[in-house]
Amino acid sequence: MTALVITQRDDPTADHVIDELNNRGSSVIRLDMADFPDDAGLTARFTGSSWTGRLLVGNRATTLQEITGVYYRRPTAPHVRGGGSPDERAFLEAEIKLGAGGILATLPEDLWLGHPRRLDAVKASKPWQLAMAASCGLSVPQTMVTGSARDAADFAAQVGNVAVKPFGISALYKDGETDLIFARRLQAGEIRASDLCGIPHQVQQWIDAAYAVRMAMVDNEIFAARIQLGSPAAHVDWRSDYDALTYERIDPPEPVARSIRSLMRKLQLRYSAHDFLVDEAGVWWYLETNANGQWAWIPEVTGEITAAIATALTDPVILPDGVERLGA
Repeated sequence: MTALVITQRDDPTADHVIDELNNRGSSVIRLDMADFPDDAGLTARFTGSSWTGRLLVGNRATTLQEITGVYYRRPTAPHVRGGGSPDERAFLEAEIKLGAGGILATLPEDLWLGHPRRLDAVKASKPWQLAMAASCGLSVPQTMVTGSARDAADFAAQVGNVAVKPFGISALYKDGETDLIFARRLQAGEIRASDLCGIPHQVQQWIDAAYAVRMAMVDNEIFAARIQLGSPAAHVDWRSDYDALTYERIDPPEPVARSIRSLMRKLQLRYSAHDFLVDEAGVWWYLETNANGQWAWIPEVTGEITAAIATALTDPVILPDGVERLGA
């Protein structure tokens, strides 16, 4: 029986899980979609009711039926080396994605920690995330989506300072340089048309946070870290100043834990990361869910999450109480 980890070759987060599986003596195969066709191959046959087949990566092989779990991290796109025109290579790379990727996607969804279809659905709509979170009982800041500076300023005048942030992409790549995009804290009088350019932005009620929380969930288990914000920049967006952050293992209040488990069931996820801000009154304000979020940079929870993911990949049939199978 084999666990399958689909990710790029340079992925320290996946390395933790693969090392844990190796230490347990579990069979594991690491696959990057860019391994096709030189270093990976797949043959599958539809038998009338299901697909059967064999996956080969380097000198390791498994049948589709032997795969006990799939951890979908961050694979790179197929990349065909050698001759042919750019259009011909693009055609072949699309065929790899549709063919090999399509076969892997037929593996039962409840084997996956991050089925691509579920990841895409959750990532596609931040407004939908907020609505789902509120329906599960989580506290969600008042939020406006608008490209109008006047409407954004009126909203800020009503709720106080606001955080203006993008919906998904947090970095722009230009001329080989990476330009990170962080949230901005603005008052009503500071919002200008040039800030929004008529493009819908997420304008959210500012939460004066005592600290932030990054919470990871694996099946029914919760692993949360308190993030102490040690600089003014970190208070606006903690990603902007990692050097000012300190971490502490924390348990969420039971109502928050109950609500986030309900959200996981609604989103049909077995793994996800969730971000919160906690104010001075102790209210946990939900910000977003990243269905493939990072966790390995926080040593206070890394070991526990690593172990939980390894267990989920090798024993996916027996899920903890309260977790509904995706096909149910």
